[in-house]
Amino acid sequence: MRKSTTLLCLLLISIFLISCAGDITTQKLQGRTILLGTPRIKLDPLQSQDIYLGVNNIYETDEKFEITMECTIADCNKYVLAQTFPSIGISANKMGAFPIRIMALEEAIPGMYPFQLTVKHKDAVHGTATLTVQVTAEVEKQKQELKKKLN
Repeated sequence: MRKSTTLLCLLLISIFLISCAGDITTQKLQGRTILLGTPRIKLDPLQSQDIYLGVNNIYETDEKFEITMECTIADCNKYVLAQTFPSIGISANKMGAFPIRIMALEEAIPGMYPFQLTVKHKDAVHGTATLTVQVTAEVEKQKQELKKKLN
């Protein structure tokens, strides 16, 4: 019973992830090795957003790919975090979409935070992409305006 419940949960999660990856279509990825569904996002402190990375396995065999994400400015990890799988497997001549969670931390200072994504295959670069995270203070501004109206 427990095993079947676990399998059902994994199936539902997989279906959810596939349906959420709507930004990455086969047409958009055609001819590219990688593609970010959303290359630019805006977040306020304490907000997070999931985006998707499409990876195209152009090889005739099932392959494993390594994903690295690095912020290109100093001390970025104090303000914005990005989480994804460190490696992924994709069937021969298939495409896959994988989630990346971006989080603006409480201490995040408004500004631009560029991330360089690199997908490697057997130590060779398979593709690169740039993600730009803009931290804003929109929610805080709205709170202050509401407080003024209430006083």
